[in-house]
Parts: sequence; structure tokens; C-alpha cells
Amino acid sequence: MFQASELMTLILGLIGLVVVWHLLRCLPRATIRLFKGAYLALLGGYVFTVVEGVWLADFFNLLEHLGYAVAGLAFALACWRLPRDLTDRRPESGD
Repeated sequence: MFQASELMTLILGLIGLVVVWHLLRCLPRATIRLFKGAYLALLGGYVFTVVEGVWLADFFNLLEHLGYAVAGLAFALACWRLPRDLTDRRPESGD
């Protein structure tokens, strides 16, 4: 059986998906892909934590934690690349 807090986290994550997708439009394309991939991995972790309460608990628990790990790495990489991608995007002055 799943917990109400896990279900609410999933629902809020799905609502946040719309907000995040809209806010990411102003970033460089390479960074957008990393942030979107990270958010989808995080959302996958939310789905897996709900499913693990109903079916194949050990397997979906593993997938949940892999999703969180991938999300953390992708967010870290996106944050590391963001300043460089923003600098590359800046127009040159003096033309």
C-alpha cells in the first residue's frame, strides 16, 4: 500500500512539470536538456516510490533510488555547465 504523502509528492511533481518546462525556455538548449532530463529522472523516482508500495517493492525501490541519483548528477552537471553556456550565448560587443 502506498502512503498519501508519496502520492501528493507525485501529484505536485506533475504540476511542477508544467512550471519547470515553462521556466526553462530562457536557458541555452544544451542546459535545458540536462535540466529536463534531471526533472524527469526525479519524477520517475516519485512514480517508482508509489508503485513500490503496490508491486515488486525491492525492484521499484532500486529504480526509485537510481532515479534520484541520476537526477542529482544531471542537476549538478546542468548547474556546472550553465555559466559557460550563458557566456557562450552572450552577443559580442564592438561589431
